[in-house]
Amino acid sequence: MARIRAASRNEIDTLKNFIESIGFDVRKTPISWERLYVLDIEEAKYYDMFEIPFECFEKSYLCKGSVYSAGLYLGLIYRTPKGLGFKPGLPLAKRLSKVCKICNRKCHVVNERGEKRFLYGKPVPKEMILNVGSRPLGIVINILGEPLGWGRIEAGGGALRLTPIMDLGWYLRRGG
Repeated sequence: MARIRAASRNEIDTLKNFIESIGFDVRKTPISWERLYVLDIEEAKYYDMFEIPFECFEKSYLCKGSVYSAGLYLGLIYRTPKGLGFKPGLPLAKRLSKVCKICNRKCHVVNERGEKRFLYGKPVPKEMILNVGSRPLGIVINILGEPLGWGRIEAGGGALRLTPIMDLGWYLRRGG
């Protein structure tokens, strides 16, 4: 049985900790913390987290049958041996990229050739990276400030590269 419930304080704190871990100030992020909900499915290994405007939440109860999602998908909450973990979704990258446009140091920026490689799920070499974000894991944007997904800066063999974690092309390759 699936149900949508308000996110617990622990789940909200897990999201806040993730956002801080990628270099953002949670007080300045465009997220309504009081409107966070979780799709709770019995015996699930993870829970999808959404930001749902009250109007959508209220109307979801009028639907007969089950509601799979509503509002803005943020990512999923999962259990770890140390507590809860968070895996971000692409809509969260889009939401936070608005802050990247103001201060590019928080996001990884790639040129046009790097954008193409990233969207094909291939590592982006240093010469195609225009800006390295403030943390290894971060949002990847193109030169126009458009979000491309999530990537991690890695240094191996003396060379810097950006490895895709989840990108917009993922939906076409295996996600859709």
